[in-house]
Amino acid sequence: LSLRGAGYIARDPGLRFVAAGTLFYFIVGVQGAAQAQMAVNQRVHFSDWVIGHSHMAMIGFASFAAAGGLVHAWQRIPWARYNARAIEWSFWLLVIGLVVMVSDLTIAGLVQGQLWTSGAPWIESVKATRPYWIVRSLAGIPVAAGFIALLIGLTTGRRGAGLQEREIDSGSEPAPAIAPRRTAAVEVA
Repeated sequence: LSLRGAGYIARDPGLRFVAAGTLFYFIVGVQGAAQAQMAVNQRVHFSDWVIGHSHMAMIGFASFAAAGGLVHAWQRIPWARYNARAIEWSFWLLVIGLVVMVSDLTIAGLVQGQLWTSGAPWIESVKATRPYWIVRSLAGIPVAAGFIALLIGLTTGRRGAGLQEREIDSGSEPAPAIAPRRTAAVEVA
């Protein structure tokens, strides 16, 4: 319900990472349930399907949830550097790279499983999946670039820029305006 009124893609970068991580977790759950079925498991158990499933769980769920929490907290530190553009790039590079990688590995796993159950020599499955491994390797480039952009987003930019962005997005007043510090001594009656 945190996304109610936020649109299809949340504007808040921390929430966007966590929402995407939740979606990836749902996909991992569906994939896992499918793989638990004996007919599917016999076909894909030792294939690239499992590797794609693991990448979706670790990068898609765990890393996105961790990045969302980190960005959420980092934005609220007054002295922390924050680069909103790099965080935005980070999200999209990670999503694109991960979706391409996992889709490719899932298809490669199905191809491998089909060849293994057909009785073809094992080397035929290696030859058939070579193009998929090339795509997987290329998909790693945006994933690595996304993590680098996340690091840049949290270490460059103006100090306090994340807090300022939060105040503008939420329409809230800065904390000192809400609860100003007292400079004069309190009188005792």
